[in-house]
Amino acid sequence: MKKILVPTDFSECAVKAGKVAMKLAKQQDASLHFLHIIDIPADWITIVSKAETTLYADITKKVNDHQQQLAQLVSEARSEGVDARKHLLYNQDYKGILTYAHDQKVDMIVMGSHGASGFREWLIGSNAQRVVRGAEVPVLVIKGEEAAVKTDRLLLHNDFEIDELESFVPVVNLAKDLNAKIDLLLVSTPNDFYPSPEADARLNLYKSAAPQLVEGTHLYNATTEEEGLINWCQRENPGLLTMLYNKKKTRNRYVRRHVEELINHLEVSFLSIPVD
Repeated sequence: MKKILVPTDFSECAVKAGKVAMKLAKQQDASLHFLHIIDIPADWITIVSKAETTLYADITKKVNDHQQQLAQLVSEARSEGVDARKHLLYNQDYKGILTYAHDQKVDMIVMGSHGASGFREWLIGSNAQRVVRGAEVPVLVIKGEEAAVKTDRLLLHNDFEIDELESFVPVVNLAKDLNAKIDLLLVSTPNDFYPSPEADARLNLYKSAAPQLVEGTHLYNATTEEEGLINWCQRENPGLLTMLYNKKKTRNRYVRRHVEELINHLEVSFLSIPVD
């Protein structure tokens, strides 16, 4: 992992995400890219004269202030020995994050779960899903205190289909990058019931694919899947809740629908990993 992108609106939640990204950057010897998007009058970008600048004095001040806040984040990162850079985008939506991540070939996006006015609309509800949906790299959504985020432990929630074992490869590779261990969680419900022999067969197959990384396999019975995840996370205080997202295949119910439904429902930090 060489580059970590941190979209920020300078809010408390974004600051927490930045701290987690800082820790990851230190561990991975990666660079941090702080990205901020600001809405301004379209013609402000093209102004050239001092007179024109005066007409938009408030916008000029706003842009300068945000540039300074970005510079402060870069300075703080460099003081910790982390290579960092900043980028300011004008009048973009969530696609600005995705474009920057693609163009700069970042390896992970780390962002807060909520933000201030304006940026908030990117990071919750359908817009948060759009970032996950369009990202080509893992997306880590930070919730709660940054100190509670355990990046050395990945809790993979999946149905562990026998013929979907190749989807486990990106999880294993990321766990190696993070020096993390993996726990496997299969939630059984009345609508999607897994008898113990079948559940054990699925879980053990995935464990056998990475025996040195997988430390625990768990079958949890619940009325609904969301209830099972909530109860498990409250009881076990897991590491990063990890799920797979596949933009092309929709057969695996965990790979697409559940990522989008659960991204904003749980109070634990969430890691989405794209798979082919």
